[in-house]
Amino acid sequence: MTKAQAMAMNQRFLSMDSTIKAYDEAYKFKYYQLHQARQTMVFQDSIIGELNRQLKIKPSFKPVTKLDAIVGVFFVAFSGLLISVNL
Repeated sequence: MTKAQAMAMNQRFLSMDSTIKAYDEAYKFKYYQLHQARQTMVFQDSIIGELNRQLKIKPSFKPVTKLDAIVGVFFVAFSGLLISVNL
Protein backbone atom coordinates (compact mmCIF):
# COMPACT_ATOMS: atom_id res chain seq x y z
CA MET A 1 0.00 0.00 0.00
CA THR A 2 1.39 3.37 -0.95
CA LYS A 3 1.47 6.40 1.27
CA ALA A 4 -1.16 8.12 -0.89
CA GLN A 5 -3.52 5.15 -0.55
CA ALA A 6 -3.04 5.08 3.22
CA MET A 7 -3.74 8.80 3.47
CA ALA A 8 -6.85 8.42 1.30
CA MET A 9 -8.10 5.61 3.57
CA ASN A 10 -7.46 7.72 6.65
CA GLN A 11 -9.32 10.64 5.10
CA ARG A 12 -12.25 8.36 4.23
CA PHE A 13 -12.24 7.04 7.78
CA LEU A 14 -12.39 10.56 9.21
CA SER A 15 -15.08 11.76 6.81
CA MET A 16 -17.53 8.84 7.18
CA ASP A 17 -20.87 9.41 8.80
CA SER A 18 -22.11 7.52 11.83
CA THR A 19 -24.00 4.74 10.07
CA ILE A 20 -23.18 1.18 11.04
CA LYS A 21 -22.31 0.24 7.47
CA ALA A 22 -19.86 3.12 7.13
CA TYR A 23 -18.12 2.18 10.37
CA ASP A 24 -17.86 -1.45 9.30
CA GLU A 25 -16.24 -0.35 6.05
CA ALA A 26 -13.93 2.03 7.87
CA TYR A 27 -12.79 -0.61 10.34
CA LYS A 28 -12.25 -3.06 7.50
CA PHE A 29 -9.86 -0.57 5.90
CA LYS A 30 -8.15 0.14 9.22
CA TYR A 31 -7.57 -3.55 9.87
CA TYR A 32 -6.28 -3.94 6.32
CA GLN A 33 -3.80 -1.12 6.95
CA LEU A 34 -2.70 -2.78 10.20
CA HIS A 35 -2.23 -6.11 8.43
CA GLN A 36 -0.14 -4.45 5.69
CA ALA A 37 2.00 -2.64 8.27
CA ARG A 38 2.61 -5.87 10.20
CA GLN A 39 3.65 -7.72 7.04
CA THR A 40 6.03 -4.91 6.15
CA MET A 41 7.58 -4.95 9.63
CA VAL A 42 8.02 -8.74 9.56
CA PHE A 43 9.68 -8.52 6.14
CA GLN A 44 12.04 -5.74 7.28
CA ASP A 45 12.86 -7.61 10.50
CA SER A 46 13.75 -10.73 8.53
CA ILE A 47 16.05 -8.72 6.25
CA ILE A 48 17.76 -7.07 9.24
CA GLY A 49 18.13 -10.45 10.95
CA GLU A 50 19.73 -11.95 7.84
CA LEU A 51 22.15 -9.01 7.50
CA ASN A 52 23.14 -9.31 11.17
CA ARG A 53 23.71 -13.05 10.74
CA GLN A 54 25.92 -12.44 7.71
CA LEU A 55 27.91 -9.77 9.55
CA LYS A 56 28.67 -12.16 12.40
CA ILE A 57 30.09 -14.81 10.07
CA LYS A 58 33.87 -14.69 10.02
CA PRO A 59 35.31 -14.07 6.57
CA SER A 60 36.81 -17.15 4.99
CA PHE A 61 40.02 -16.66 3.08
CA LYS A 62 41.05 -18.85 0.20
CA PRO A 63 44.34 -20.66 0.81
CA VAL A 64 47.27 -19.53 -1.31
CA THR A 65 48.02 -21.94 -4.13
CA LYS A 66 51.30 -22.52 -5.97
CA LEU A 67 49.96 -20.57 -8.95
CA ASP A 68 49.22 -17.56 -6.71
CA ALA A 69 52.79 -17.66 -5.37
CA ILE A 70 54.30 -17.93 -8.87
CA VAL A 71 52.21 -15.06 -10.23
CA GLY A 72 53.17 -12.95 -7.18
CA VAL A 73 56.87 -13.61 -7.73
CA PHE A 74 56.59 -12.72 -11.42
CA PHE A 75 54.69 -9.54 -10.57
CA VAL A 76 57.37 -8.41 -8.09
CA ALA A 77 60.16 -9.31 -10.52
CA PHE A 78 58.48 -7.48 -13.40
CA SER A 79 57.85 -4.41 -11.21
CA GLY A 80 61.49 -4.39 -10.10
CA LEU A 81 62.61 -4.70 -13.72
CA LEU A 82 60.45 -1.75 -14.78
CA ILE A 83 61.72 0.40 -11.93
CA SER A 84 65.38 -0.47 -12.61
CA VAL A 85 65.02 0.29 -16.34
CA ASN A 86 63.51 3.74 -15.67
CA LEU A 87 66.27 4.71 -13.25
